[in-house]
Amino acid sequence: AQEKPKQTDVKLTPEATPETKSPKVETPSVSADVQLSGTFESNKGKLLFPVSGSYKIVRGFGIQRHPDLKYIKTNNGGIDIEVPEGGVARAVFAGKVSAIFRQPGFNNIVMVRHGSYITIYANLSSISVKKGDEVKIGQSIGQIYSDPDDNHRSILHFEIRKEREKLNPELWLNK
Repeated sequence: AQEKPKQTDVKLTPEATPETKSPKVETPSVSADVQLSGTFESNKGKLLFPVSGSYKIVRGFGIQRHPDLKYIKTNNGGIDIEVPEGGVARAVFAGKVSAIFRQPGFNNIVMVRHGSYITIYANLSSISVKKGDEVKIGQSIGQIYSDPDDNHRSILHFEIRKEREKLNPELWLNK
């Protein structure tokens, strides 16, 4: 059985902050975004969203209140995006698949390098690329895991890093 995404960097604090939630929205089509040019960095705020169709950001970047434990905070290194069952993760920018691996709580993970930047797609049930592949903007990375123990929710964990530094993906994506 595959595992659910886990909470990371748990820290006890006396105060609580509201959890980041977004309404369901529709992503722009690939054709509207394939006109990106230049470097990954020069497209900050314009990158293709990592899923197509309707989605909801269910957990934002950074430190937030745990949804069930009042005095617990968690630190999310990316964003968690809920999509309808059968959803597919797609490349936000052209790059090269640098790693594919499994990690408990995140299922299959694909890392794509874009110069000194890296995008991470986690909680995939199947993968459409292999290490060393050159990917194009909008190309399928893999199918997002549908959790039978959580009402078949499909949640992509997505990160952007500049080498090891975790960046807020919402500042980079064209929502």
